Amino acid sequence: MGNKNGRILLAAVLIVGLAGSVVFPKGLIRSIGIRLILPLAGGPLLAGIEATMNLPFGIGTGSFLLNNTGRTLITIGADIDLSKEET
Repeated sequence: MGNKNGRILLAAVLIVGLAGSVVFPKGLIRSIGIRLILPLAGGPLLAGIEATMNLPFGIGTGSFLLNNTGRTLITIGADIDLSKEET
């Protein structure tokens, strides 16, 4: 995938993510952010979006990142709430 196609795909994913924040039930998605990962040891520059959502056991995150050649990196994470305090 070329650089232009990667930018188009990133823009499309960002638009879908923002539209999804309106469509999903209130409180499910906490935030949608733009992420930039800078190369310090010769790796590629990565740019993309990250969504953070409320889960029954804590907070979940998912990222969709692209490098300048259009290769993708998808990450998924979860933070488990160890305290029973209501925030």
